[in-house]
Amino acid sequence: MKIIYTSFTILLVVIGMLSIGQVVISNWLSTTGITLGAIEDELKQYKEKNALLEERFLHASSLTSIASTAAELGFVEKKSRIVLTDSVPLALKR
Repeated sequence: MKIIYTSFTILLVVIGMLSIGQVVISNWLSTTGITLGAIEDELKQYKEKNALLEERFLHASSLTSIASTAAELGFVEKKSRIVLTDSVPLALKR
């Protein structure tokens, strides 16, 4: 009879310890989930900001944008081109 009471007491202590462990782990996981959600939100904001900056960069580096900025600054496109018809020797023979 004493063995039954001892084993029952040990079983209750193990169940109690496992329950406390489950509560502690559940609490840790819930706070980790909140932190993970905040990090995911921040990552989403950075991705959106990166997409907007990439779009602005591509627009600023486009040829039309560069041409219109150059026209506003007073640069003009040169229409005539110089063409060499005869080849010019690079070095004189001696």
